[in-house]
Amino acid sequence: MLGAVGHDLRTPLASLRVFVAVADHGNLSRAADALGVTAAAVTMQVQSLEQYLGMPLLHRRGRYVELTHEGLQLLPAVRHGLAEIEGAVDRVRSSRGQ
Repeated sequence: MLGAVGHDLRTPLASLRVFVAVADHGNLSRAADALGVTAAAVTMQVQSLEQYLGMPLLHRRGRYVELTHEGLQLLPAVRHGLAEIEGAVDRVRSSRGQ
């Protein structure tokens, strides 16, 4: 289902994970190395998230990046949400004896 602004209403969870890695490393290439993907893939994921939100999340400064005001606001909630998801997955796996 498409939203009123013409994009999918589902939150792009993979892009959020990439966003956190970029914030942690302050560099697209280092984030890519940490995630085991190319810098181009990281760039595409971040751009996709920015397009989904309709705002920039990063200031690009050559090879380095800084979070925008909106990126700084978003980051703690994304970290918390991803941690909650990981915890839930771990609990379900543990309950099944895996």
